[in-house]
Amino acid sequence: MNFKRPFLTGKDVGTYETRFGFRNEVIHQGRFPSAKEALDFARYVYETILNTRTLLKELDAEAVQKVQILHSFRGHRAVEAKAGPPVKGADGLYRGVGTSGYPMMLNTMVQGAPTDFDSRLAEAKENLWLWGFPPQK
Repeated sequence: MNFKRPFLTGKDVGTYETRFGFRNEVIHQGRFPSAKEALDFARYVYETILNTRTLLKELDAEAVQKVQILHSFRGHRAVEAKAGPPVKGADGLYRGVGTSGYPMMLNTMVQGAPTDFDSRLAEAKENLWLWGFPPQK
């Protein structure tokens, strides 16, 4: 509605239907995708979200920033309500609501950070230890 045009047109509609047909097979029919299929789908979703956010920022950057901050605060409150105060992990590090702000694929809080899928995925893998997972190679 903000763009005064359909969200998807032309071949983009077919791509969307194919991608979400794949998603439905995985979620609802128990299909086990290959790593390549899963990453291709993740890349499609990531780029769709990133491109949409970029277009929305062109329309009203201040509104997008307000929504992102509101979303972050809501997430912190929800995690805190369920998880309680920070707890010490097996590695001796404390984790709690504050860790939900660690670098994630769609995080836009770091100015000048790369936004391409491959760079963000590599960064996410490097940061798995922040959540108590073993480092990825």
